[in-house]
Amino acid sequence: MATSTPLSRTCLITGTTHGIGLATARSIALAGHTIVMANRSPQRSRLIEQHLRETTGNENVSSVQCDLASMASIRACASEVTASHQSLDMLINNAGMITAKPELSTDGIELTFATNHLAPFLLTQLLLGTLRAASAHRQPRL
Repeated sequence: MATSTPLSRTCLITGTTHGIGLATARSIALAGHTIVMANRSPQRSRLIEQHLRETTGNENVSSVQCDLASMASIRACASEVTASHQSLDMLINNAGMITAKPELSTDGIELTFATNHLAPFLLTQLLLGTLRAASAHRQPRL
């Protein structure tokens, strides 16, 4: 079970293997918070995880596999996060994509719509209770 200091927050971020997601994860890790990265590729996640630990000095960086084109994968991700972390203070739905031609997700839904709209909605709904509980127990900052 991951632990954090009293002032530390736990943040789940989707799509952290490059771009804005990686920059966001780096900034939050530098601030000393616990980072959970949700990415489609476990191999790329492990490389980024190691990179962030080395470059930020923050050992509280982990990852979970999450293919946002699969509702089953999103459900598994949410279950893993709630089982392995005492609280979840922040959720950043960063991942997104677009295809040049129409494609279907593993659930038979248009891929861009499934990934960019349905996935963040489902992930947020699955984690909403955990996010609210963390907020209720958080001490106000002075």
